Amino acid sequence: MAHPVRMLSAHRSDRGRRDAQRGETLIEILVTVVLMGFAFTAVLGALFTASATAALNRERSQVSVFLQEWAERVEAPLVSSSPHPVNYGACGEPIQITPPPHPAGWTATYAISYMTGNGLPDAPTFGAACPLFGSAGAGHYVDGGLQKISLTVTTPKLSDNLVLYKRDPTCPGPTNNPTNNPDQGPC
Repeated sequence: MAHPVRMLSAHRSDRGRRDAQRGETLIEILVTVVLMGFAFTAVLGALFTASATAALNRERSQVSVFLQEWAERVEAPLVSSSPHPVNYGACGEPIQITPPPHPAGWTATYAISYMTGNGLPDAPTFGAACPLFGSAGAGHYVDGGLQKISLTVTTPKLSDNLVLYKRDPTCPGPTNNPTNNPDQGPC
């Protein structure tokens, strides 16, 4: 006859072996897969966001370079018989502001404003037309010697602008008053 103690211990070791081989349940595997899915989705979302941000920053850089190149063209001297040796068009004179080549889908526009008066100190005011001095019938348009040129570029994703101030180099200004320079009054 076998000892009861011996049978009991044999039975226990058999149960331990079964528990070790049992493996994972379906619910445990399902929870693991769901957690891994959430983690993968978060990482993938971060990658897409980083990619979109990089593309937008690249386009911002391209727009900035484009505006700088265009500004250099506007400021560059013209080779012509014009009395204005730089690309400065007095009131009524056409000024050539041709944008550099740009990608399809971009629009490049500009606006010129003329100094219309002396606002606060060191802050002249600008308007779309040259100022009229004198009465409407007998008055004449006078170029104040300063222009504000706004260059604007619009792409499908963003818009940016650059403002230039151009001074008429042929406008000497009075020398007897150091605070009355050509930027603060008519030439």
